[in-house]
Amino acid sequence: MFEISGNLHISLVDITSIHGSLDNTIHLTTVISSNDIVQHIPYSELSKFHVILKSCSPDPPPFIYNPETQIFFTGYLTASTFGGYPEVTVGEGKWVLHQGQSFELVEEFHKARVWGSGYVVKVNYNWTACRQSYVTVQDALPKKGASIRLLAWDSELLGKMCQLQRGDWIKFGGKAGIESYKDAHIVETT
Repeated sequence: MFEISGNLHISLVDITSIHGSLDNTIHLTTVISSNDIVQHIPYSELSKFHVILKSCSPDPPPFIYNPETQIFFTGYLTASTFGGYPEVTVGEGKWVLHQGQSFELVEEFHKARVWGSGYVVKVNYNWTACRQSYVTVQDALPKKGASIRLLAWDSELLGKMCQLQRGDWIKFGGKAGIESYKDAHIVETT
C-alpha cells in the first residue's frame, strides 16, 4: 500500500471540484506538491489527484474555499479509475484545515511525501540524462492496483536503480508532485 502525507494549498485546488457526498466525504481535485517543486515547475506539469476527505458531515466547511487555507493530511494513494486522477483517501481525523494558526503543522508537512513498498515492474535507465531515468513500482495489494513512478535525481540514486530488475521488492520514500509523463504519478526518491 502506498501512503502519502503532505499539505495541499486551496489556491491550487480546482474550486469547482469541491463537493460533499452523502457518505460524509468531501471530494476535491488538486495538485499535491512541496512548495519548492511548485515554485520551479509549471502548474500544467504537476500531478493532479482526486482527494477524498472522510468527515463527520457531508458539507464542506465554508473556509475550505479560502485560497489561503491549507489542508494537512495523511492518507492512502490508489490507482486512478477509468483514466482519472490517482486517488488519495484520507480517514476521518487524519486531516486538518490550517489558516495560519499552527506553525508546527507547517514545519512538519512542508513537503508532500509518498512512501511504501512494492514490486518493480519496469526500469528505465538514461545515463546521459539521469532525470529521465525511472522505476515503476506496483502496489503489492492486489485489490489496489496502484503503480507509481520513481525518478532518480542524482547519479548515486541512478547507480542504485541500475541494480534493480523486474520483480524486485523495494521500499521507497520521496517527494510528490512532478508529472513528466502523462497519466503517471511521479515521486522523487530519497
